[in-house]
Amino acid sequence: MRKEKTTWKFREGRSYPVAPEVIGKEHERIKSVYGNTNPETIVEEARKESSPLHSCFRSWDVAVAAHQHWLAEARELTTSVIKVIITKEDQPERSFNVSIVREDGNRGYVQSVDMMSDEQARQQLLGEGSAIIKGWFDRFELLGMLGPFVSAVEALLETYKAKLEEKTKCPPKRKQKSA
Repeated sequence: MRKEKTTWKFREGRSYPVAPEVIGKEHERIKSVYGNTNPETIVEEARKESSPLHSCFRSWDVAVAAHQHWLAEARELTTSVIKVIITKEDQPERSFNVSIVREDGNRGYVQSVDMMSDEQARQQLLGEGSAIIKGWFDRFELLGMLGPFVSAVEALLETYKAKLEEKTKCPPKRKQKSA
């Protein structure tokens, strides 16, 4: 494949205070200096106020950055546990915290079992899930691996669909005895 032109764009749902071309070119510059790019070298370079990536970081104040890190850890902690409810039929029902945007615009957590009865929250989750799947398909397409990946996903979905149908299948009706 002959390269005609290189351009940069943000992934869906992402943005930063500098243009994507600036970020892409700076990553290439860092790679040429260090031999690769990794979070450590990116932070080292971006820490310099003259760096085009400097403004992409929320804060260079250590106390503020530490607080932001703790918030990220709290999000990870909150979403790392699953609530298991044992029903009267001795069937475990799993529930977990799901991050959603609340009506006031802030993010918060809702138990998945509660979320399924909230149409707006459920649609939000499905939209985010669709975006994640689209992102993965885009990534695999770029790597030239989309065909096998799609086949594997389709097979998994068919297996899941069959299991779901089996779980929700109504028992056959009994024949009425003739009097």
